[in-house]
Amino acid sequence: MIKDEFYERGLRLRHAMFGSAGAEAQTESATWFTDKLQELVTRHAYGDIWARAGLDRRDRSLVTLAMLVALGRLHELEFHLEGAIANGVTAEEIRELLLHATLYCGMPAAVDGFQVAERAIPGAAEPLPRSKSPVKLSHVVLQTNQLEAMRDWYCRVLGAKPAYENENMAFLAYDGEHHRVGLVSFDEYEAMPKPVVGLQHVSFTYDSLETLLGNYERLKAESIAPAWSVNHGPTISMYYADPDGNHVELQVDVFETAEEVNAFLAGPVYRNNPRGTEFDPDEMIARLRAGASFTELTRRTDQDQAASLG
Repeated sequence: MIKDEFYERGLRLRHAMFGSAGAEAQTESATWFTDKLQELVTRHAYGDIWARAGLDRRDRSLVTLAMLVALGRLHELEFHLEGAIANGVTAEEIRELLLHATLYCGMPAAVDGFQVAERAIPGAAEPLPRSKSPVKLSHVVLQTNQLEAMRDWYCRVLGAKPAYENENMAFLAYDGEHHRVGLVSFDEYEAMPKPVVGLQHVSFTYDSLETLLGNYERLKAESIAPAWSVNHGPTISMYYADPDGNHVELQVDVFETAEEVNAFLAGPVYRNNPRGTEFDPDEMIARLRAGASFTELTRRTDQDQAASLG
């Protein structure tokens, strides 16, 4: 086996595309019967044609895959899929190539190609996730005729800042999400004359009762007061109305786990009164500063009555 410049260049290229198993292992394990074949492949296929400047390696891989599918050379196809991935061809591009092959190579050839590729491409055989639930609620978007007033109100109430705004929209953020509240004003919208079917309110959760009550005091000083303060049982909630009359709930969770919440919802207190009991925020703040515990402050006034009734 003659090892000249073309041979060495071809061997390096084979190694880059297929690793040692497709390069040194192939040439070093060649027998007297196959050594000339390995020399021909290494020197002329990879040291000359594959190394030419007219097409880059990525494009040559795509061309090679297409021809192997058309010829039905499935063993070589599986081998060259590995090289194509090493040359930067993506799984999505391979899929598109195989779909294109259904038109020009025939459906059976393309189906065979898909079967080979599914085995060769890491993760291709894994089913897509079938999650029934999103990972989070990203944002809400409200239409308004008073963009500036709505922007200022939500910035004050939520401590938010505009992440982006122009004359027709404002995206407001207050945490790691790019925006939580979107406000748009693309037209002169008709105001709702009375409550209608649709969104009832949007809720925002605070990290502690102290934070919720401190925010209440801050907003009260700016003449923004809740329309309804209620102990639902699972949450302590205050409902505000924005300049357009949309309801906004600011709340804190009472229970630490979903199991505790579910147990409360299944119990007699919630069954008898699912809306909850109203409370006075100023009175709750006074009790908090007097030393009342979280459990005392968040216990509904009708819980003792329900307990006595069994």
